[in-house]
Amino acid sequence: SSSSSSSLASGPPVKLSIRTALQSPLIDQHLEFAASRRRTVLSLKQAVGKTMRGRPPPSSIQIKHHGRTLDDDETIDDILEDIDDEDEDEEEEEEEEDNEPL
Repeated sequence: SSSSSSSLASGPPVKLSIRTALQSPLIDQHLEFAASRRRTVLSLKQAVGKTMRGRPPPSSIQIKHHGRTLDDDETIDDILEDIDDEDEDEEEEEEEEDNEPL
């Protein structure tokens, strides 16, 4: 598994879409980044803080994925590995759904 992780870490950048969840269309923001797989959540918070209106400090930013708050030291690659593990668990259900007519 460690050899596949290292090859993934040097893969192409990942397109990220980050949205605020303040529940107000007037103040919610949407940002898009291309990020290296080696990038940490903390470095994303720093980029978000520099880019967002109001420039919130990284310490005030929480980044969540599928409802889970991500740790500052997690990398994009770590998060992608978690997604791959979840996808394998759900493959059978998705195959059934794909066969339904649109």
